[in-house]
Amino acid sequence: MTVSLYSTQGDTMNNKDGNRRKHLPLPLAKLLCIVMAALLTMSIGVVLKPEISWIDTSVTVDDRPSNLVVMLTAEEFSNQKKKDTTNHLRKQELIQLAIQRSSSVEKEQEKDSNQTIVNHFDIDSKFAPRDEWLDNTDNFHNVFPDIDIVGFPKAGTSHLYKILSNRVDTKPFHPTNKEFCSHASQGKSKQEIEEKLFHWHQKIYETNNSNIQVNKTNNAKLVTINGCISIDDAIIRHQYLKPTNQKFIVLFRDPADWMWATWNFWTDRNIDQELGLPGMWTNPKTNYRSPELFHEIFLAGPTKLVQFSNRLGPFQRLSRKGVQRLQRVVGEENVLTMKSEDMKPDVVNKTGGFLDKLSNFTGLDRSLYGDDISRISNCNSKKGAGKSCGNTASSAYKITGGREMLPETRELIYIYFWEECKIWARDFGIEYAACVDVIQ
Repeated sequence: MTVSLYSTQGDTMNNKDGNRRKHLPLPLAKLLCIVMAALLTMSIGVVLKPEISWIDTSVTVDDRPSNLVVMLTAEEFSNQKKKDTTNHLRKQELIQLAIQRSSSVEKEQEKDSNQTIVNHFDIDSKFAPRDEWLDNTDNFHNVFPDIDIVGFPKAGTSHLYKILSNRVDTKPFHPTNKEFCSHASQGKSKQEIEEKLFHWHQKIYETNNSNIQVNKTNNAKLVTINGCISIDDAIIRHQYLKPTNQKFIVLFRDPADWMWATWNFWTDRNIDQELGLPGMWTNPKTNYRSPELFHEIFLAGPTKLVQFSNRLGPFQRLSRKGVQRLQRVVGEENVLTMKSEDMKPDVVNKTGGFLDKLSNFTGLDRSLYGDDISRISNCNSKKGAGKSCGNTASSAYKITGGREMLPETRELIYIYFWEECKIWARDFGIEYAACVDVIQ
């Protein structure tokens, strides 16, 4: 019996000699053809790579000029494989850049650690702090908050502010503005900086001095809570008044979740037509966001896109140099660094956890926290400190069509924040293992 490889029917028929010939079904016939073609190709010395199932991780950046051309032109290599292999090569390039950056940051760290921070500056007498503003007076609470939450935006600062300010023994530093900043650090000249500092302190002193409140239980003054999420602002105000025992809290967040949140929450002058002023909040009706676009930004990197270097790059520097400078200016004993993830309702109250650390640092009574510890606010598409998200928060945003960040983007962000993550763990006790271990 003769076997035909070219039949389109799975039946039998007579040949001209009268013998019956068996025909194979089409799928099996095609498979045999592919096998025979592959054997023929190998026999003449042309090497294709059909064994690549998804991404060929054997290809390196150094191989790209030769191997990549052969692979990307191989007939069996699909468009998806081309894309993923190209992304793999780009990731290798980014890893090399991260390793190079790590060396330069270490040198920068060593240089910064040898510098002395002068905790004062020469102020024109007409803008000097008034005597009643200084911390040896009973009025000092009116011009400098007892506890200032200074970082970072989209890391749970609104939730922490509610936890602290809604206690019976505390009150907001400013009656209506939770993020009450002087903006003096944005001054373009020494005189402008001094003017901003003087008038800001004068204004808040007058506001708070006319609204003194006390703890009804022991008649003590209420502890004041501010949420000015600007480390630079906190530093310059501290240098202006030179207080001795004020507390500062910095919240960190997994860098991938952090960048994804900032990307979806705020508009950007480099890509958005509508900026959503004054708060620069994104709007699904006027702005566009997608996991794919977000991924491409990180795939391109800081040297190729203004959007990355102007918006996302500063978070790297602030989370490293900003916190280190704050510690040197105000004293490490006056700075508490914690993970936003430890503030989630299902873990915040555990022994030795977030609330215990917070109480030990601030001196606030552990038993006086309210129901705010179980209600997250200002998250995802529910913007504003007054908006409650319940006891859970998703990473899917309305503006992205309810889609979450791509898994492969997370790894790219970890590569970018690799040096920061190592410093967070070493200097601040903030460890994100997946980020620290992304490069071996």
